[in-house]
Amino acid sequence: MVSVLPGNDLTTITLSDLTAYVHIGVDAHEVGRRQLVVIEVEVDFDARAVIADDDLGKTINYASLAQEIIQCAEGRRFNLLETLVADIVQVCSGYSQVVRARVGVSKGNVGLGGANVTVSQEYARGE
Repeated sequence: MVSVLPGNDLTTITLSDLTAYVHIGVDAHEVGRRQLVVIEVEVDFDARAVIADDDLGKTINYASLAQEIIQCAEGRRFNLLETLVADIVQVCSGYSQVVRARVGVSKGNVGLGGANVTVSQEYARGE
């Protein structure tokens, strides 16, 4: 049996550089076309039972999570990055194992000299 070191109760799954083509923005050049966004997600969960049993059914299936996030992002039109981020946080919080989630979405070419902008939000279950 595998044991987890004391004080090491949470495990983090990180989805880096997840891309989606999203209808987002309010400026004339944004409306009516999809824009590439880059999504970063971290979810923390108690993986002690997963580690002990080595059981996929007890963990968060990160492929399913990634697919749900892409479907969320591409499934409707957004005016604001903040709204998109909040919707992705909702997807993450829908997994009962998740105790904390951090979501950031970056969008390029926002009219600030070619700069990218990132909007982030954090969620903690019970807070």
